[in-house]
Amino acid sequence: MSDVISGNGERREEFYRKLAESSFAGIYVVQNGVFRYLNHNAASYAGYEPEELAGRKASWIVHPDDREEVLRLARAMLKGLRTDPYEFRIVTKRGKIRWIMETVTAIRYEGLPAILGNSMDVTEKKDVELALRMSEERYRNIIEHSGVLFYTHNPDQVLTFVSANAEHFFGCTPEEAKISWQEFLTDNPLNQLGIAATQIAMDTGKRQPPYELELRKKNGEIIWVEVHEHPVVVEGKLQAIVGTLVDVSLRKWMQQALTASEERYRTLIETTPDLVFAVDRHGVFTFANQRFEEALGIAPADLVGRPFTSIIPPESMPAIIDKFKRGVRGETIPPYEVALTAKDGQRVIIEFLTSTYWDRLTGRATGRFGIGRNVTERRQAQDALKASEERYRTIIENIGDGYYEVDVNGNLRFANDACRRITGQSLDKIIGANFRVFFFPEDIADIIRMFNATFVTGESKRGMVKRLQRTDGKEQYVEISVSLKRDGKGKPSGFMGILHDVTERRKSEETIHWLAYHDALTGLPNRLLFRDRLVMAIAQAKRNGEQLAVMMMDLDKFKEINDTRGHDVGDAVLCSFTERIKKRLRAGDTFARTGGDEFMIIMPRIRRREDLAMLGKTLVGALAAPVTMGAATFKFSVSIGIALYPRDGMDFDALVKNADTAMYLAKGRGGNAYEIFAAPAGEKNA
Repeated sequence: MSDVISGNGERREEFYRKLAESSFAGIYVVQNGVFRYLNHNAASYAGYEPEELAGRKASWIVHPDDREEVLRLARAMLKGLRTDPYEFRIVTKRGKIRWIMETVTAIRYEGLPAILGNSMDVTEKKDVELALRMSEERYRNIIEHSGVLFYTHNPDQVLTFVSANAEHFFGCTPEEAKISWQEFLTDNPLNQLGIAATQIAMDTGKRQPPYELELRKKNGEIIWVEVHEHPVVVEGKLQAIVGTLVDVSLRKWMQQALTASEERYRTLIETTPDLVFAVDRHGVFTFANQRFEEALGIAPADLVGRPFTSIIPPESMPAIIDKFKRGVRGETIPPYEVALTAKDGQRVIIEFLTSTYWDRLTGRATGRFGIGRNVTERRQAQDALKASEERYRTIIENIGDGYYEVDVNGNLRFANDACRRITGQSLDKIIGANFRVFFFPEDIADIIRMFNATFVTGESKRGMVKRLQRTDGKEQYVEISVSLKRDGKGKPSGFMGILHDVTERRKSEETIHWLAYHDALTGLPNRLLFRDRLVMAIAQAKRNGEQLAVMMMDLDKFKEINDTRGHDVGDAVLCSFTERIKKRLRAGDTFARTGGDEFMIIMPRIRRREDLAMLGKTLVGALAAPVTMGAATFKFSVSIGIALYPRDGMDFDALVKNADTAMYLAKGRGGNAYEIFAAPAGEKNA
């Protein structure tokens, strides 16, 4: 075959001329609007010989009413805006009307731009369509068009050339189709007739009558084709078989449909779970399947002859009638839902998909048909879901806690108004922001670990408390909870959770914790905290080889102040005492109230014992100035006992005991004095 294609000009011209003349289709070339070439079929469609049409305008044989539309469609196909064949009417030599299906493509003919046309006479198909429509169109509204496949195969019956539309006929590319053409045949016995016809053509070199084959595509799909073949013989030797395939599956189906029992298709329609119906152009039921009775309680026989409006509730009537009229005018009506009235008065929601069927000869609508699906339960579920979503949305928007949703990257996709209040940022600014912007950098790692654990395990997490990074600087603590959010397929799509404001709880906890270790009146550490700090101070002094002092302090005659002046004055005295003593202490010293009028001091890093006397004098002297309480002025004093680590004790109990002993020695001397534990009498100072 390649020798034929690559031969001299005359041989190539003969090859392509035979290819065109063997085609079942009409092939022609138009240049400047004038026929330059027509094969026999192209001319015979209109009842002419090719010589009679050559040189005439191509539009001459086109029906006057179709000329403008044909010109538009041809231009669209030449520009690549249309690929489907188009149909139009021609006027034959005898004045009859015939239908032509055509495709066009741009070529060069004798060195100049031209148009190559590929046409088929589909008048018979149109007649069959009309006959079929009268009995079966209410069940089928299918019109299939197929192009022509050109091919060649060598004497070994291997396809050597396949045109570009191989996918339609073989379910593969032209290159993939270059195998033995018999591999595409089914085991249908009728195919043996085609095999025999091809063999006769190869043996005799004579063209054989057209025949039909049943083909199986690569995907298993079955189609019927009509085969027109012509042997190519050069110098008495067969070179190749050239031919065309025309998809006649629709025609075969139509022929079968016209002869088959209508019950076959009725069975198919009755077994579908959907409602199937047909109405004439006046809207009167001409057919309804059994599903109508199941859905509405109305037998199909009771529907036929009734207008479709008989099952439409009054409130839906105007809209449905409008859709019917628009459909009859040729408009495409999208799927729609309507609540039909059942026999028992109940409303059944049906989703309809409708279409119009036409009389192709007159162009008039002959009726409407459609398919309906009972979506009552789906709609009820949707309504319930909507109500549920609205209910939960209301709850979410009204709860005091912040509700949030983030994607898998932590970007905020939804937040309720409580989130705005808790975070101190407007919703339009936080939506789309990453979740981490609400927290301090040092807390981000903990939060990410919490989200990752939820993602891996699928288990909800809660209880983590973190401080928010608010723009207004307000201190805000939240307890974070997080749950995994999944899409409709169960795949993780993000996270959702709650931000619970625990600021007040946190403050209460902090207050409780503070009160557990501090004196409420003076704010000083209490005995419990003093003990902890002294134990730690002893451990540190031991580790560093240092000394520390423990002072026991007791206000002299404080009971008299309470008894004579009242507890309010007594409390004021205690606070005044506290402030005076604090001013004399170092930053690292611990000053604690361990009883009503009893105070203790831890003073680390004491270098010399002589420093203790100086400290005692300083603290006793801090109270020398009188105290003014309202109109009254009075003085108060303190007794101080001092113990030194490690000389006077190695642990808490020993140091406190010895400091207490020294304090009572000072108080026994009349107070307003200090005493260093176990100090010689000569070193005692008042």
